[in-house]
Amino acid sequence: MQKNDKAVKGIARRETVRALILAVVFVLIVCFAWMVNRRSTQRYEALPGEVILNGRMSFEKADEKLQGAGFIPMGVSREYRYVVNQYYEGMEVCGYTTEYSYLSVDRDPEKGNIQVVHVFKDTKESSDENPGEICRAVKEELTRRIGEEPMEGTDENGRFWCWTLKGSAKALMMYMGKENLLLSYVYNR
Repeated sequence: MQKNDKAVKGIARRETVRALILAVVFVLIVCFAWMVNRRSTQRYEALPGEVILNGRMSFEKADEKLQGAGFIPMGVSREYRYVVNQYYEGMEVCGYTTEYSYLSVDRDPEKGNIQVVHVFKDTKESSDENPGEICRAVKEELTRRIGEEPMEGTDENGRFWCWTLKGSAKALMMYMGKENLLLSYVYNR
């Protein structure tokens, strides 16, 4: 009978060790996957005029981060249906002072995102067909910093330039009408 007890204890011990090894392997795989995901989505250096945000962040937290980075609010935030906007005084981005900047948080559960938008007044003759001095300089600086040319396209608003950043973030430049150049950092959920 004693041999049987030893055999049962030996089997139980082997099963316990095997379960522990499997648990450790599982934890290591989860940790490795988390590290790979974090490394592929996290950027350590912000682009000009950017405060790196997370698309799932609340409006309050995003506004707090922007103010902590030196954005100076102009008045109170404004809410339109699902979207909340906060406007900020002009600031220097790529060597040019913006007319103003704004934070836009879309709370739509389907397609919500967060945008930090800088509005420049480019030369009077500038447009999406004839990019002005500020557009060319900002585009050149972003291309240099990101290390790749932007994708160019058109939509209902006209021509745009878009860089895909790490994670679900994008940098987007376009004109709204003549001479109003927008530089947007977009963080999707």
